[in-house]
Amino acid sequence: MRDHEPGQTETGEHMKVQCRVSPGPIEGHQPRRPGKAEPGARDEERRGQHAEPYAAVAARDATGQRAPGDGVLPEKCGHERQAGDAVREIERKRRRLGEQPRDEPRRDEGAHRDEEHEVRGAAWHAKMLFRWHTAPMPERIVVTSEPLNAETPLGRDTAAITPVGRHYVRTHFPRPSPPHEIVVDGAVRNGARYDLAALQALAARTLTVTLECAGNGRAYLEPKVPGEQWRLGAVGTAEWTGVPLRTLLERADLGPSAREILFRGADRGTPKELAREIAFERSLPIADALADDVLVAYAMNGAPLAPEHGAPWRLIVPGRYGMASVKWLERVSAIEEPFAGFYQHTKYVIDGAPLPAIAPRAVIVEPADGARIPRPLPDTEGRAGTFEIRGYAWSGVGGIARVDVSVEPARSRSERHWRAATLGQQVSPDAWREFTLKMLIIGAGSSGEFETEILARATDATGTTQPLEQRHNALGYMNNQARPVRVRIV
Repeated sequence: MRDHEPGQTETGEHMKVQCRVSPGPIEGHQPRRPGKAEPGARDEERRGQHAEPYAAVAARDATGQRAPGDGVLPEKCGHERQAGDAVREIERKRRRLGEQPRDEPRRDEGAHRDEEHEVRGAAWHAKMLFRWHTAPMPERIVVTSEPLNAETPLGRDTAAITPVGRHYVRTHFPRPSPPHEIVVDGAVRNGARYDLAALQALAARTLTVTLECAGNGRAYLEPKVPGEQWRLGAVGTAEWTGVPLRTLLERADLGPSAREILFRGADRGTPKELAREIAFERSLPIADALADDVLVAYAMNGAPLAPEHGAPWRLIVPGRYGMASVKWLERVSAIEEPFAGFYQHTKYVIDGAPLPAIAPRAVIVEPADGARIPRPLPDTEGRAGTFEIRGYAWSGVGGIARVDVSVEPARSRSERHWRAATLGQQVSPDAWREFTLKMLIIGAGSSGEFETEILARATDATGTTQPLEQRHNALGYMNNQARPVRVRIV
């Protein structure tokens, strides 16, 4: 695909239908900026003014495996269908009221007003019904229901902070009964126990952190590999509040023989590869465990943790894949030898080596794959129109330095032409970053359809760039291959 030459004019012959990236930012274009995330504000807004908080809903379902309202696509909840049917019926009545010919004999004005009032009143009630039933419902995409594994739906509504009910969930075993305390023991001089009140009495921090499952993107690997078939939604960003793990370890006074910190969750089960029950356990080297940004978190987006996110507390380890952030944390032990547990040395490895930090990835959230985009309005000379590409990029090392976008005819074998996207505000070095790019469509005023392929790739602060080829391995981890989005301009 050719670039737009500076100063080049576009004649009638040049209005061939094609799609190109403009060589620079569109004049007057202001990239979207994420607003300040008030703790819990986005979640409360989505729940609706009168909606029951997720924590209360989850408390009633403490023994269940799936949070209320988690949707198994493409099915819809019954109340959504009812509300949608009501709205469609109202729209039909509205059109009938508005399409009466002017030369039609005049209807009784009182009857007309009554019908109009009925339609408008029904519209208001349907709108409230739809809001009441759908606003508080989580909208995760369920991959497996027992135990619950569900993706964050990435799309037009994706924002800097992921609402609690949309944030992805990774669960290895059935959801356990919540632990009542955390035990700190092992090679320490001052063992201790902490309940929620004791944790909340300590100095807290709130960090914005993107968590991603190591298997994100596994569904796209060829040949297929075992494991949950995540597409791209095993990722989410939240504000986590809790006590720095360092505080607990310093109070425990680590002994000189301590080499690692072992974390045990309350969830237990029997993996298919084993013939015995185990707890979910992971470890960190001492130096990593003492980092200032490792938290024992008890709040998410300003609200108490929901059961599926590890209530009443969980570990948060920024920069590492989500398995390191142990949920339902019940024991923190200083150990004297490297931990060789199942989820440390059998799973979450590539060729026997532990997984490094989260690899850079950019995901396009707008437009959606397969979207049919109405041809944008041409400019004042009738030549071209624009539409916006938007997405999020993240990495476990130092944040995102740049995102490049390529737009080419679908299935083209020509060399890709990359253009730098505009990066949004860096909310946190451990959080994803929005990127935007306005596309110039030559021939926007002409007829006909065409398909185009959009690709985005991220480069992090270390200079590591997201690959265009898949990263195949036996367990399907770290496949951060750039995924194309194909759209049709109509």
